[in-house]
Amino acid sequence: MSVRYQITGATAVEISTSIESGIRRAALAPGDPLPPVRALASELAVSPATVSRAYAELRRRGLIVTAGRHGT
Repeated sequence: MSVRYQITGATAVEISTSIESGIRRAALAPGDPLPPVRALASELAVSPATVSRAYAELRRRGLIVTAGRHGT
């Protein structure tokens, strides 16, 4: 069983940097699902808008893809 990558951060920039670091170090592989916005927001004690901004920035930079309600 693989160890789940721990995303960290309290701001959109910190969260996106954490995810990018996981991608660059291959701790997050292509096709690995990211947590839903609300779940990650709850885990990190931030607003869903903060996580949404982080995901939007990563999407804009081509580091993640989203499939609507099917996940990120």
